[in-house]
Amino acid sequence: MNIDLFTIPGVDVLANVEQLPFPSNIFQRVECDAVLEHVRAPERALDEIRRVLAPGGYLHLVTPFCHPFHEYPRDFRRFTIDGLRELAGPMEVVADGWRTGPTATLLVFSIEFVKLLLPFWDGAHYRM
Repeated sequence: MNIDLFTIPGVDVLANVEQLPFPSNIFQRVECDAVLEHVRAPERALDEIRRVLAPGGYLHLVTPFCHPFHEYPRDFRRFTIDGLRELAGPMEVVADGWRTGPTATLLVFSIEFVKLLLPFWDGAHYRM
């Protein structure tokens, strides 16, 4: 089941992660990928995720760190692994690490720099 703030292809439920429309203890797994940097109150979001996770359930939590500003609809913050551990509160961390390394980060920032130099090119559309 995919949840988002907006109706786009692939979205099953419109909801805000800070107030999920589900009963408690319902999900065995929750995927929260590149969401928390867009949330005004990440502590409340994690409280909601913990609420809907069934006992023994797993949360896969991914946030960008070295990533350019990207609104959808807002971009508020970045998290370190230590910050995510603190945010997870009483949850047991079973694994942590980085999904992208310095090469991917350098590539992303290089593309953003090129977009500054060539404002007519946004990386997805070309004009003739």
